[in-house]
Amino acid sequence: MADHYLTGVDPTVAVGSYLIARPSVGQNIFSRSVVYICSKNTVGTTGFILNHLTEFTANDLARAAGLAETGAGSQLRLYRGGPININTVYLLHTTDYNSPQTEVTGGFFDYTSDRNTIETLLSGVSPRISRLLLGLAAWAPGQLEKEIADRRWINCDLSVDIAFGIDSDRLYDRCIEAAAEQVFTRWF
Repeated sequence: MADHYLTGVDPTVAVGSYLIARPSVGQNIFSRSVVYICSKNTVGTTGFILNHLTEFTANDLARAAGLAETGAGSQLRLYRGGPININTVYLLHTTDYNSPQTEVTGGFFDYTSDRNTIETLLSGVSPRISRLLLGLAAWAPGQLEKEIADRRWINCDLSVDIAFGIDSDRLYDRCIEAAAEQVFTRWF
């Protein structure tokens, strides 16, 4: 685990940090994933995959929930947030939005999962930055740190412009570049 002094990879996971899947993660839902960490406590670590776009839009959710489709809903794409609670829709968003169901993370982003949030989004009102996600990712206490030590993940800081400003199909490669830049800057 001490090789982070040579590689720049720190196994410590914090709320607000990002994980980039290494090829050793294998061919599964986490393959080529970029994950935002939104919670870490005694029961484990929770995050959302940011770059696995689905074929669904918010209007598809509206139809399934018996809500009216809107022009705004046709523009909001859904992402696969992880393999846990895959039938639950989450909104990862900046702190300028909240509802009674918002989970405050203490990071740059909070998350909310309730019907009112979907209705608000469909009406065209949205947070400054957000991502609509199906499911989430979760790890037991110590599990993620072990996976980082086993070289399955790169733990890094990313700018919001990179994490949320790049098309999902290019995000993984850009995050790898950003992580390499961090290591280079730190050591050279």
